[in-house]
Amino acid sequence: LTSRTRHWLSHCGQRCAILFLGCRSQNTAVIMSVTNTLFINSSSQGGKVHLVKVHPLVLFNVTDHYARRELGLPRVIGALLGQYSDGVVNITNSFAVTHKEDANGLGVTDSTKMYQMHHFVNRSEILLGWYSTKISKEEAEGDPQREINLNSAVLQEVFTEKVKNESSTRPTINLVIDTTLENGKLEVKAFTSAPTPLGKFGAQCYAFKQIEVEIVASAPERFAIHTVAQSTVTNDGAEYKSLAPIASDIDFLKIALQKLLGLLTSTLDYVNKVVDGSIEADNNIGYQIAQALSSIPRIDADAYKKTFSNS
Repeated sequence: LTSRTRHWLSHCGQRCAILFLGCRSQNTAVIMSVTNTLFINSSSQGGKVHLVKVHPLVLFNVTDHYARRELGLPRVIGALLGQYSDGVVNITNSFAVTHKEDANGLGVTDSTKMYQMHHFVNRSEILLGWYSTKISKEEAEGDPQREINLNSAVLQEVFTEKVKNESSTRPTINLVIDTTLENGKLEVKAFTSAPTPLGKFGAQCYAFKQIEVEIVASAPERFAIHTVAQSTVTNDGAEYKSLAPIASDIDFLKIALQKLLGLLTSTLDYVNKVVDGSIEADNNIGYQIAQALSSIPRIDADAYKKTFSNS
């Protein structure tokens, strides 16, 4: 980098948090950590996304892909599918992308046909970007950049071109999932980027900006997770010892009523403790209870029993 570029980098901070820069000029690629932050204009990709929602299926796909990865591969990558609207990215599905990554370079299999097949089945799911798993400490061999590295900048450029084929304004998301469970949980981070020119030679750099992630699940997804959790595996995780049976409609109703009864019991217990002075009243909880009670339709008890019996 020229002295002028270094001077610009040292004075462009305090605008927004940037983690790394992946720079490409002709056939040369450079990545560097920046102590100061780098400004991303609000009209860039980074300014258009403020929340990424991730559904359970994506996490299942990624962890399964990682568990079946080729021996010696430091991480796995794949494509993200879902919807984008009003600054919110909703990631509902994903598929694996074969790649090679080592000290000699990076190779990525074209995923166009796979995406076309997914999109043919579900038109509402569009290409949003790509995922990668965090490189473990052992495989990183002392390299501190285990979430985003030099190859991440190259992959971001590859998937950005694919996203631009459909929409020039849609951001490209990079989802990084820590399948090593270093902190005892499956950590998920999301990044977006903005191309930034550096130097007088026209070097093209990608500035990565971290954005908020929320894990969400619909009612069917929550039920599926609950069913899977009921299954047990052998100690080494090699195979299932027993599979949770798929419940009937009556079983569904029984489970729902048991949960409802539990919620009513805990709510009644809270109200009684507030009334007798055991605990201090919380206005927010009181408001939520009032809202729940006001949403209950007024219906005669006998009419309700008859309707319930006939349904």
